[in-house]
Amino acid sequence: MNILFYIPNLDQTNGGVRQYSLGLLSIMANLKEHKFYILHNKQDTEILRLIDQEQHIQLIPPSIGRERKLEKKIYKLTRALQFLNEKRSNKDFKVRSHLDRICRKYKIDIVHSPVQEQPFPRKTKNIFTLHDVQELHFPEYFTAEDREYRARTWLYNLKRSDKIIVSYQHVKNDLLKYFKIEEDMVSVLLLEMQNLWFKNYSESDIKSTKELHGFEKFLLYPANTWQHKNHLRLIDAIHELRAKHNIIVNVVCTGHQNEHFTTINRKLNELGLENQVKFLGIVDEQTLFSLYQHCTGVVIPTLYEAGSFPLMESIILEIPVICSNVTSLPETIGKDDYIFDPTKVEEMADLILKIWSDDEFRKGNTDHLKKMQNRLFNTGATEKLRSIYESLSS
Repeated sequence: MNILFYIPNLDQTNGGVRQYSLGLLSIMANLKEHKFYILHNKQDTEILRLIDQEQHIQLIPPSIGRERKLEKKIYKLTRALQFLNEKRSNKDFKVRSHLDRICRKYKIDIVHSPVQEQPFPRKTKNIFTLHDVQELHFPEYFTAEDREYRARTWLYNLKRSDKIIVSYQHVKNDLLKYFKIEEDMVSVLLLEMQNLWFKNYSESDIKSTKELHGFEKFLLYPANTWQHKNHLRLIDAIHELRAKHNIIVNVVCTGHQNEHFTTINRKLNELGLENQVKFLGIVDEQTLFSLYQHCTGVVIPTLYEAGSFPLMESIILEIPVICSNVTSLPETIGKDDYIFDPTKVEEMADLILKIWSDDEFRKGNTDHLKKMQNRLFNTGATEKLRSIYESLSS
């Protein structure tokens, strides 16, 4: 079959969706019985590297893949007409998109999309990944307009998909509960965490701490600055350790700095922690690899996560890690000794102190991580994806 992988504007600002897409590309490399066409108009070097390695994976030239102005106008018009039509009747209104043109040109059988907003071609099968419905659990982090947009977009995508893929059972449960999706429409497929980005680097690639940020000792938190990533309570925990125990814990944060970063930065200045907690923004992969290798440990205080790539990366790299007790994270790390309630600053601070100052705690942590690696390496994702494609072939 000819399968179109739809990731047109993906880059590092997309955080976990980019990592997920790279994981899917690694699986596609094993499915040589299919021809994959990648619609990717950005110049993400890791994505291009994975494409270049396989003859059965082909990049669609951006000159062909980009949506034309007239196509964009037609698409917006027909989507608006469709929305009005759905308000009045249950009849489906066909929407024209630039993907129809691309699918005709490359004789596409299936469009597989891991991004949240996509046009649906009219004459292909469609696979859609919904990573989470966080807005239903933390509506306060979204405007009314954002919640309305997400509800409408998710429903549109789910109704037009022939198969829906999620990474975890808790996400499937949400779809069944809130969107009344038929159970057999949703497949749980956890990626195999093999051949990840850091496999490209070795000890000789590690930068010095002076090149990176200047701390000799630090904890690492790689995450975009969304509210649910919980940077504010992490800062409170670091402040508590200094104020109550006179213990200085340095933290380095990486990731895209969105509009919430203004609030985070203001709090750092108010508490006088701007020289103790550093935000580096988006860093290149060699730098991130170096940060993992130098850090004393990784802390993941998120309030919600479908699945945490920093947690899985820490397990595979055998970097001491502690994380919050939400969604899939406790199951991933596999031991209650290394989780905390992300809403309780004191509980978080206590565990941060252990990973910061207790050598035996860190050793026990890394010994445990080695036992958890096999569950990440062998998820059966390749065969599950092959089966999904085959189920749509008729």
